[in-house]
Amino acid sequence: MPKEYQPFSSKKVFFIIGLVVFGGMFLTSVIDGEYYAGKGQLLEYRLFILGSAFIYYVFGYFLIRKARVRD
Repeated sequence: MPKEYQPFSSKKVFFIIGLVVFGGMFLTSVIDGEYYAGKGQLLEYRLFILGSAFIYYVFGYFLIRKARVRD
């Protein structure tokens, strides 16, 4: 008898994608950042990553909250 498929959580997928994208960008800046950019530029790049991740997760929070209210 085949297994029944369980619905996946879009919230979990959303957070995993964000973790991979923003975590990878931050990890890259830690590993090779000094080679490619100066100190000031590296700080700006890391702040950009943090700001982008914050906006991504805030939008995701409101999107998921809106979907829960609609259901």
